[in-house]
Amino acid sequence: MVKGDRASRVADSIRAELQSLLLRGVLRDSRVEGATVTEVEVTKDMSLAHVRIRALATEVPEEKRRAMVGALVRARGLLRKELAERLGMRHTPTLKFYWDEGRDRAHRVAELLAEVAEEEKKRK
Repeated sequence: MVKGDRASRVADSIRAELQSLLLRGVLRDSRVEGATVTEVEVTKDMSLAHVRIRALATEVPEEKRRAMVGALVRARGLLRKELAERLGMRHTPTLKFYWDEGRDRAHRVAELLAEVAEEEKKRK
């Protein structure tokens, strides 16, 4: 996606508004407490928005992750309606929620690199 194109601008707006809605507690669902929107990608035709979320806590059990994503999936109609009102869009993209694995993967890579470095020290 090219920076500055319409889909990118819409994605940025959706991310900011969803984050605002979550912070204001619009959902009133304890399963989404501490959720943060890390990234939104909108398809070129603006029909679908892929929303990646994380929890503010660093270690989140798989059960909590699934519950958080599930609660957002169930509330996507309300969230879409709120976005349409706030962004003034005629057609608001369908929201698909995913857990953002990026930080977890980066942490695991760092652990593996530390293990390799430790092994190298022991060999010398």
